[in-house]
Amino acid sequence: MKKILVACAFLLCTSMAAQAATFDFSGNGGLASSYSFTNDGVTVTTTPGVFSDAGTVYSQGRIGQYSTGLGISSYRGDSHQVDGNYRNDFVNFSFDQNVTIKSVSFSYVDRDDEFTFLFDLGPNGVLDAINYSVDIPSNGTYIFQGIWTGSLFGIGAFDDDTSRRWQRSNMDDFKISGMVVDPVISTVPLPAALPLYGAGIAILGFFGWRRKKRLAS
Repeated sequence: MKKILVACAFLLCTSMAAQAATFDFSGNGGLASSYSFTNDGVTVTTTPGVFSDAGTVYSQGRIGQYSTGLGISSYRGDSHQVDGNYRNDFVNFSFDQNVTIKSVSFSYVDRDDEFTFLFDLGPNGVLDAINYSVDIPSNGTYIFQGIWTGSLFGIGAFDDDTSRRWQRSNMDDFKISGMVVDPVISTVPLPAALPLYGAGIAILGFFGWRRKKRLAS
């Protein structure tokens, strides 16, 4: 509850957005410790990580840049996709300023693939797993309906069926090919931000309910 209240207070101070910055993560850089991208005055640094079933995040592995987007290799012999095979991979997106995330585009997506959304609820520089099972649309681009404003996000792959952990064909796996964000430029006055407060409560409440329902099933 404390994190939700802090997050909602942050939403009340959410700023208006400038023109959207569109990032294309494709390339041929191969595996590295990090990659940085700059577009329309916004810079994002991408780094590799893994997260536990309980949502604890760790910096681990290497991030890869390929013609189809970003992937993670978190252990020897791991595929170069963001996957839930043995370890739950995620890409850490650290922006040099506050932005509102608008959409994320994926490649190598199968019909059953889902992604985990991580966000710095504090905000304290630590990612929290918000939703473990966000469906990836058939067109490969997920549009965020909520108001998620900050400088630290994560997109990962999670598989809660531990009996399948080594069956690669059944894992959630994909690459991240692009992202669109709105840079923040000015603070919204408190009265104007009140609708965002309600939206933040509703969105976080829904994600918490869905996670509890999934883990209880």
